[in-house]
Parts: sequence; C-alpha cells; structure tokens
Amino acid sequence: MISQIEMKHIKLLNLEELKRNSISIKLPSGEITLEVFEDAAKESDQGVGTLRLTLIRNLQFKEQLAELMRLYCEGYKPKANTKSRTQSMSDLSIHAGPDSPLDMYPKKLESFLSVEIDSASEIIKSVLSTLRWRLRLESSVYPSSQIRTYCSRDKSSGWRLIFQPESEPYFNKKQALKVDTTLLKETLELSVIDDGGLTGHELLREAKLICNASSRASLIMGVAAIEVRLKDLVSFLSPSSEWLIREIPSPPVVSIIKHYLAELLEIEGEGSKNDLEAFRKTEHFQRINTAIAHRNKASHKGHSGLNDDEIYDTLNSFEQFLWFCDYLSGFEWARHYFDNELLSHLPNFK
Repeated sequence: MISQIEMKHIKLLNLEELKRNSISIKLPSGEITLEVFEDAAKESDQGVGTLRLTLIRNLQFKEQLAELMRLYCEGYKPKANTKSRTQSMSDLSIHAGPDSPLDMYPKKLESFLSVEIDSASEIIKSVLSTLRWRLRLESSVYPSSQIRTYCSRDKSSGWRLIFQPESEPYFNKKQALKVDTTLLKETLELSVIDDGGLTGHELLREAKLICNASSRASLIMGVAAIEVRLKDLVSFLSPSSEWLIREIPSPPVVSIIKHYLAELLEIEGEGSKNDLEAFRKTEHFQRINTAIAHRNKASHKGHSGLNDDEIYDTLNSFEQFLWFCDYLSGFEWARHYFDNELLSHLPNFK
C-alpha cells in the first residue's frame, strides 16, 4: 500500500540541489520518502517546487482475504448497476464503469482496508505536521485531508487509487524556504519521536485560518495553543509535574511564566533563565497577558474579543511564544524563527 501527499507551489531557494535527491527513512511500519519536484510555473528568480511524502507499507492479512485483495488491486469492481454491497468475489468484475466506494465491496475487505488506510494516514499526518513545524509551512487548507492511498499486488504491478481527494493543498506563495537535504533528513527523523510541541503549532495554524471569519474564535483557539505548548514545556522541564500540569484545564499562563517556569529554568542554567527574563520584557508577553484577559471575557461573558488589527499582532506574538518554547525545549533551530522584537531583548543573540 502507498499513501501519498503533495505540498505544491512552495518557493524553494535551492531547488536545483533538492530535486536531485530523494530522502527516505525506515519506520517500524514501513518506509517514508520525501521527494522534491520543480513546478511548471516560476515566480521571479526563485524556483517553485512541490514536496511529496510517500509511505510504502507491506500489508499483512489472513489467507481467506488474499484472493479478494488480489481482485481489488487488479481493478475489479462491483458489477454495473449494483445498488447494494457486494457479498462475494463472484459479484466483482472488470469493466469501464465508475469505481465504487469501499462500502460497496464485501464487508471484510472494507473493514481491513479502512483500518490500514487510517493507520497509514496517521503516519503521514504525523510526518506532515513535523515538516510544517520544522519548516514553518503555512497553508490555506488542511493538507492532511488530501492524502491519496493506493494498493497493488506487488511493487512491479499497477497501483489502484483507493481514495480520491477533492482538491489540492496550496501553500503560502510568498514564503521562500531555504532548505537542504540534511535538514530534510533531520526533519523526517524528528517525525518518529514523541514530542508535544506540534500540537500548539497545529492549534495556532487553525486560529490563523479562522481569524478573518471570527476574531473571537481565533483568539480562543490561539490562547489554547499557547496553553497546550506551555503544558508541554513544563512537562519537559519537570517530568514529575506532568500529570498535574496536564490535568489543569486552563493553566495560569502568565503566573507560570513569571514564577514557576523561572524556577524550572534555574536548573537549566543562567542562560535559559536570562532568556526567559528577556521574553517577559517583550511586547509579545504583554500581548499574551492582554489576550488571555480578553479570552476570559469572550469565553465567559460573550465579549467580542479583539479587533482585526489586534488579532493579527496577537497571533504573531503567540507564534513567537511557541518558537520560544521550542527553543527552551532544546530545539536550537527554533531561534531562526525569532522576530526582531524578540531578538532585540535576548542577550545571547545580540
């Protein structure tokens, strides 16, 4: 089985180097490959490319399903004019008519393929989330809804599409990525570790997607993003506190940053503690403090939240806080995403 997703129209500053290489890593459940292609269209002097993720897995199934799987992979479909679920192999044939959804095939085939598709999709989504986090990829739609899944009797025969997506994901055309094969390899390897940092970034992306439709909903989602990321950071710095901090529905973010987080960072060294003190002096921290107060009013009193200009600045401050938490969690590369406001206050980066 192959599960695949493409992220199109991404500006890649070193496309010529990238498109000569494909990068693969072995996972317990299969092999995942990242490839880079050049799009037909180009913008200015920067190459526009496509990143493709492919997961290949060998399926294991019981002997009684083998013949049914063979027929499905070879293109057999419910016979023309079939109105209900087929019950056996004799109800299937090869013809030129349109394909049918899985629920028109024998139940045991549908059940097996549905489980395998869901499993593969979760792996692809995990790797995709890591790529978006590590490379700061933005998109206007949810790319994980665009996963294509194929099956084949063996790698040398044709592949049959199981799920057909409705549309393709398009990423921010204004964003140019300068990445290399070493970085992409590192990113794929990151996807196999269990790290909580991704959830906060995923929630923030959702907050950005809805900010034009509802600044109040965007504010509530954005605050949830920083709460989740702060919980993960505290759990990382103090594993003994993990159960307690994760059980708090809405942690006192500002108090934790001012007091508890400072105590935890004393163990990490003077540099980390100084960085935290510097962050507290930024406009980002002030916006977070204000945003939480507005979120509380919006959630409990029906307050309208922030106006359009304020929500954009606030979401940016949320994002900077997430990158700062990533940096404190040991991801040194996160500092490359710090903006000038944050960098101007950090003593170690002046």
